[in-house]
Amino acid sequence: MRRNSRREGFILSQALLSLFIACLFIPLCADCIKLLLHRRMFDQHIQDEIALSQLRHILNAASSIETDGYSLQFVRKYESAELYLTNRHLILAPGTQIYLEDIDGAEFYKEMHIWMIRYEREGELFEKPLIHE
Repeated sequence: MRRNSRREGFILSQALLSLFIACLFIPLCADCIKLLLHRRMFDQHIQDEIALSQLRHILNAASSIETDGYSLQFVRKYESAELYLTNRHLILAPGTQIYLEDIDGAEFYKEMHIWMIRYEREGELFEKPLIHE
């Protein structure tokens, strides 16, 4: 029996071509993975803005807002509530709702009809508005 000499090595050439194309995509895939790893990084400033936005929604429905400088007391849904710092967490009581984590200090003050929070994280000071009265 005679073999067809034109078809010998046909599968090998297809395999080599496929391997060559796959090797071309390896650096591209590696760059894409490297970019995705940078996007996964946790940004604390974005988390702070989200938490303060949620806190603003709560304070919009509040009344009788008062402060002693280190805690913010208010009435919400006919119930007294307090926002204070403990164990480096800004907590809303009653209950334990944590809004800001790993902060070194926090104080509340009123500046021209705007309730503000000033907090410190890793030596950096942040001042953010909470609610307009």
